[in-house]
Amino acid sequence: MNLFPKTCCFFSLLAFLSVLSETVTKYTLNARSGQEIAINCSARPSTQLSARIWKIKTHNMNCVMSFRAQDGKTFKNCSEHLRWKPGYETFSVLLINPVGIKDDGIYICETSSVEGTYFSNITLNVQVPPVVTLTSEDPSTAVCRASGGKPAANISWHPACESCITEQQVHPDRTVSVISTYRASSEHETLVRCVVSHPTFLEAQNKTAVNKYTLNARSGQEIAINCSARPSTQLSARIWKITTHNMNCIMVFRAHDGKTFKNCSEHLRWKPGYETFSVLLINPVGIKDDGIYICETSNVDGTYFSNITLNVQVPPVVTLTSEDPSTAVCRASGGKPAANISWHPACESCITEQQVHPDKTVTVVSTYRASSEHETLVTCVVSHPTFLEAQNKTVVPPVVTLTSEDPSTAVCRASRGKPAANISWHPACESCITEQQVHPDRTVTVVSTYRASNENETLVTCVVSHPTFLEAQNKTIGVWSSGGLQAALTIRLPIVLCFITFSSILVFLLFKRPQVLRRSYKCACSQNTSLHRKYENTEANFALQKVVQGGSDAPASVSADSPVACQPTREVEAVKTYANYTPEVNTVYCSVSEVAA
Repeated sequence: MNLFPKTCCFFSLLAFLSVLSETVTKYTLNARSGQEIAINCSARPSTQLSARIWKIKTHNMNCVMSFRAQDGKTFKNCSEHLRWKPGYETFSVLLINPVGIKDDGIYICETSSVEGTYFSNITLNVQVPPVVTLTSEDPSTAVCRASGGKPAANISWHPACESCITEQQVHPDRTVSVISTYRASSEHETLVRCVVSHPTFLEAQNKTAVNKYTLNARSGQEIAINCSARPSTQLSARIWKITTHNMNCIMVFRAHDGKTFKNCSEHLRWKPGYETFSVLLINPVGIKDDGIYICETSNVDGTYFSNITLNVQVPPVVTLTSEDPSTAVCRASGGKPAANISWHPACESCITEQQVHPDKTVTVVSTYRASSEHETLVTCVVSHPTFLEAQNKTVVPPVVTLTSEDPSTAVCRASRGKPAANISWHPACESCITEQQVHPDRTVTVVSTYRASNENETLVTCVVSHPTFLEAQNKTIGVWSSGGLQAALTIRLPIVLCFITFSSILVFLLFKRPQVLRRSYKCACSQNTSLHRKYENTEANFALQKVVQGGSDAPASVSADSPVACQPTREVEAVKTYANYTPEVNTVYCSVSEVAA
């Protein structure tokens, strides 16, 4: 009798647990991101439905979707991409389209009836496929990445890699990036394959290493490009595909018959001694060879790639000039990549500009302007990948002079310039002597001496060029050779003496002619002096008396041909008395003293 109550309690407990297990349904549903997913509420009571409530809890959302059977009303405060699936009157299926990582969470469906409340607890696990890449940071390293996957991907290598390093990085959205690094363990290059498995993949993804790297080369040198894709089995073919700024060409080797094909420039060729044509030789390499070089290696396993970016570097030409006393201009011309210019002392107001040329080289121009009236010695510092060390340019303009120490020698000086000036002569001078003198302040004086080499007089021009000059400075002077000077004196001295003599005679004649004429007339007057005196007391006096007395003219015996004609008379304006008469003389011919003599 005592066992009956205990037995009843035991069976009642079993019945309750049985009911409880039937009323709570719990499972996990996996869905791929971006697809449409339907979540089914498996709790379906046998009696009439009273209500159904969906309670949704995700990483960043809490919401409900409810249905009340007695009046058919619904309520929803969830996102629009969550909705009930059409065609289901009892709202037992929840539709999410598209499903995303944000929908990852817990979905609880509560179904109520007169029998009680039934639960469905569904965990939605949204899976995100990772992005798989395989790169080569250098010829001995391969890096496999499975980025942004959920759950984390699994990475393995073929051939197996004991020294590989694999790391995981968890992102805020709970996706995971897996990074595995493979390093070659021997000097022989190995073709490796990265194998990535993930729940979203139907099968594992295989990535064969594409050896991708950048090769820097200096213009004008010889460069060898190595195809690192070397399959373990027998080679079928190798193709070089070359794409540069102005050229697309291929170089092909076919293993089964040994034939080759090439339509590239002659300075691109296979390196001798490599039977599989794995090394491409460029000599000389130039800016035109800058581009992408892809090596495709084929065998029975597949095709393997080496992707090499050839970066041809061109050293710039560095100059430092001074356009005016307060300005210095530093140029790094035609460099690739662009050079870097700085100043010492530092310059806050400097203006630096770049000019890109059609061949992808760059000229960098930096202008320094003095900020004070005090003269400043500035240094332009230019750095570039092709320089072992930065180039420094300090500029001091030289003082140019041209002197002649003797008639056959000209001396041109470019004093205290930095850097040293360049001196040349016109006409060209083979025997010229040019010397440099370096001063303690590191400025340089250049002295060039020109000596005349022929017997003719020569006009020579000294041409001085310097970075501070916008154009070369020219100085001109005349020089003789020693033999030419002696010959010139021998030939020209008689000519000069004759010219001086002739000029002296001509000047003498010009100054002496008026005196000769006066003396000739004086002689004529002197020969007739006695006749003058006779007539003074006779006919002349008589004639004058007749005039005074109002008589007639002088007697006929006194004529113009008489000796008195040597003193020409002037018209008498008024009659003078004999006592006041003074003989008038024409000063052009004879002076009074000469007539009296």
